[in-house]
Amino acid sequence: MTMTDGGGAPFTAETFQNQFLSAGADVVDAVVTVAAAADPGAGAATTRAGDRAEIVVVDCSGSMGSSRKMEAAKAAAAAAVDVIDDGVAFAIIAGDHEAKLLWPTDGRSFGTAGLADRSAAKSAIANLEAAGGTAIGTWLDLARRLFSNIGA
Repeated sequence: MTMTDGGGAPFTAETFQNQFLSAGADVVDAVVTVAAAADPGAGAATTRAGDRAEIVVVDCSGSMGSSRKMEAAKAAAAAAVDVIDDGVAFAIIAGDHEAKLLWPTDGRSFGTAGLADRSAAKSAIANLEAAGGTAIGTWLDLARRLFSNIGA
């Protein structure tokens, strides 16, 4: 699926899931990858860390409470925080039946990747617990709102 942000920048979203579920299965795990195409007018120019932002979205709905899924999700989110380049703006969204800005908690929309902010974000991630329903659309809407307010 391709969409735009209203300003013409194209985005793509791909969903991957197990296509071969056994009869009677009641759980489907999916991975959604959202990517923004580079500005075609910018050529192959590289961006500086301060010109980028990343949001890590963690599913903490009730279905994540079984089979160590929540522990795996927290480990994956912490690993994602560890590889964000220094100086890049980032935030963590926790999603269940609603979207919550999990981190930063000090009124900022984004922190800046560095030792202190990474540590604080990973502490917040470590305290996540599985509960509630699943409303992925609200998670993505919060991410869109956060991204749209950068620099505003």
